[in-house]
Order: sequence, then C-alpha cells, then structure tokens
Amino acid sequence: MHDELAKRYIDLKARGYKELYYVSVGGWDIIFQPLTLNEYNLILELERHMDPVLINDMVVRLAVLEILKDKDDASMDTFLDISPAIIPDKVAQAIIDASGFQSNEKIYKELVESRERAGSLESIMVTYICSVFGGLKPDDVLDMTLHEQMDLFAKAELALGNKIDERALLGQEAQNRPDIPVPPGMETTDLLSPQAADKPDWDKIQSGREVY
Repeated sequence: MHDELAKRYIDLKARGYKELYYVSVGGWDIIFQPLTLNEYNLILELERHMDPVLINDMVVRLAVLEILKDKDDASMDTFLDISPAIIPDKVAQAIIDASGFQSNEKIYKELVESRERAGSLESIMVTYICSVFGGLKPDDVLDMTLHEQMDLFAKAELALGNKIDERALLGQEAQNRPDIPVPPGMETTDLLSPQAADKPDWDKIQSGREVY
C-alpha cells in the first residue's frame, strides 16, 4: 500500500469506518468495506433478474470507498467505464468474499472471535458503561481516553452493584496472549532460578576482593 492510499485508509478509519479492505488490480488501487446483510440479500434478489455485469457493478458501487489510478483520484464512473470488464468483476468478487456471507467457515471464525472479544476486559467495560449511561453508544466509549473510561466504569460498577474481578480477567487474557518470540542467539531464562543465580567465588569473598 503506497503512501497516498495509506492516508486515505487512515482518513476513512478516522471517519468511523471500522472494517476496511484493500485490493490492487490492473493499476487500480481500491479501498472497500464489506457488504451488510441487507445489501447482500438485495444482490441475491436482483441476481435473478439482472445481467451479471450489472450485478457486479452494483456490488462495487455499494462497497467501494476510494479509487486511485496510478496514485491519482478516479471516480466510480471512470473506473467502471474504462477498465476492462474483468477488473470490476475481480473487485466485486473480493468484496463478496470479504463480506463472508457465502462462507460457513468465515461465519464460524467471526463468531469465535466475537465471543473472545465479548469476554475481554475492554468489552465488559463498554457493556457496563452503556448499560448504566443509556445515552452512550459503544463507539462513544471507545472514543474516550482511558481515564474517562475508568471513571465511568467505576461508577457503572457501583450503580450495578457488581464489581468484576479484573485481576482474574487480566490473568486469563495474559495466558491467552502468544509468547513474544526470542531473537536468534538469545534465550529466555528465569532470573530467579537456581541455574541463573550467581555462584559466589568464596576465595574472592574471603580475600575481600568480592562482596555479596
């Protein structure tokens, strides 16, 4: 991803787009978001009555957010009009694949990951805060600083009368994190283990040249 496209990606994230994908094909750089279930069902419905080329164009129009040609801005109409038909078709297929509604495996993977996220300390905090402070949405909480989140979370715990065991939760999350890889030529050692402990040189100690 070149610098200009990276800037567009960051800008879209800042504007609230949570799930973004990038594809580069035939000199075109494209950022898109996955289809919603309603959009996907609309495509399935129209598929029975419309030409496949028009369907693919519709998929592209629904999901694509940024189009660059050789690092310069390009409009949706330009992309669909001047690019070979195979390119919009490939982009449409990438969008459908990323959306995942056709893949039971992707649906299952998303469910497992969502369950893991739901049990995280961050997710529990958001749930507590939003359940007590009804005017707040999860995105509002995620846009807060850590201090603001902690303040509201403590108040939410008090209001609900249910204090979570954050130490146990953090301990479980730490166990689930992968170990940090050790660089080649180095090894990990328990510094408190007998193997790693310094072995006194008693001759030096007795002569006063070494002190423990």
